[in-house]
Amino acid sequence: MGQRYSFRRVIKSLKIKSLRLVILLVVFGLLSGSSAAFFPTSARASGLVSVSGNEIIIQLVPGTNISILNTLLGNPLVRALSLDQTYVVTLPVWLPLDSILALLNLNPYVVFAEPNYKMATEAQQAFIYYDPSSDLQNGGAGVNTALKQWAWDRIDLPQSQRLSEGEGVVVAILDTGVNKTHPAIEGQLVRGFNVTTLNDNVNDDNGHGTFVAGVVAQVAPDAAIMPVKVLNSKGEGTVADTAEGMLWAANHGARVINMSLGLYSPSILLEQVVKNVQNRGDLVIASAGNSGTAEKRYPASYSGVIGVAATDNKNHKASFSNYGDNARISAPGVKIYSAYYTGGYAYGDGTSFAAPQVAGLAAQVWHKDSAKPADFVSSKILGAATSLNRDDPSYASQLGSGLLNNYKAVLNS
Repeated sequence: MGQRYSFRRVIKSLKIKSLRLVILLVVFGLLSGSSAAFFPTSARASGLVSVSGNEIIIQLVPGTNISILNTLLGNPLVRALSLDQTYVVTLPVWLPLDSILALLNLNPYVVFAEPNYKMATEAQQAFIYYDPSSDLQNGGAGVNTALKQWAWDRIDLPQSQRLSEGEGVVVAILDTGVNKTHPAIEGQLVRGFNVTTLNDNVNDDNGHGTFVAGVVAQVAPDAAIMPVKVLNSKGEGTVADTAEGMLWAANHGARVINMSLGLYSPSILLEQVVKNVQNRGDLVIASAGNSGTAEKRYPASYSGVIGVAATDNKNHKASFSNYGDNARISAPGVKIYSAYYTGGYAYGDGTSFAAPQVAGLAAQVWHKDSAKPADFVSSKILGAATSLNRDDPSYASQLGSGLLNNYKAVLNS
């Protein structure tokens, strides 16, 4: 009886604190609008923005004691992130997220407050499928088919590999993990990390991450592949976990960070961490997205990131591929053949599988001179691209510098 009474007192106390906060919001006139008011108009229009639970990300002014969060929010559940003074805070579900964020962003102790947005592979569109005419599930076609796929001739990969195969360069794959025993990638793997469970179990329970890693392995067979699991079995994660994954990779020797994932709302934390790892000398590569839109997707649209669109076998923009500011270059993204997490092989469509081709090329270029800065590597990749003006005049100007050309990029490095 006493325990039930104590529990009720706790609930009552939490509700009183929450009620006080709501009253403050009303006083400030922040509760009168709808919840949609907080989110950017373009992000709402896409229908692709969602928040992880009732979690928010808060960064406090340097020197501010974390106890201020208790004062502001009434003893919430708090998880510290790697960036100084930055936290994930879980709020009671009955609190109005948009109004609280608006109030927090007016507070002099708060640098910024934003939702802990969901990140995703857009796996419903980055489609992985088996070819019924091949014994792919059991690896019947395997490596031979991978080496002969149409995309590699299109980007002059065989010629480029006579000059460099990426030895000595670590490529981090922020994704759903990998099948560590898959013969297509096991010889290239280095220690990874699971951000979602805070251990080194990077087992792929989705398939997307193994496929992406398999593309890097084909392009740069001597590069080291670092799996960083930031997405779950549904191919979903959060901004906070993605940011943590980037920092872990940078702290553990990655030079190239591939993110075949994204979201359609700008995130202050994500942009801060992108700049952080870029300032350390890392090159960040991201898929442009598979919604067939020019609406900005992140991190692909952030400054210095190489956003990658997808093309088909006619050198046209793939029907699903995003374009515009999302793309600084393009690469084949239709019927790409790679490793699958079951131990076999599969085909896949998506900008998710165009991006790791650029990551592999970055390793090829960097192998020739590891002392060169990331800007040098980026400029060589973008400068060597083949124009798409003739093949796809409708979209060529919105597909970055053109189609990836590995041989020219490596040769001129």
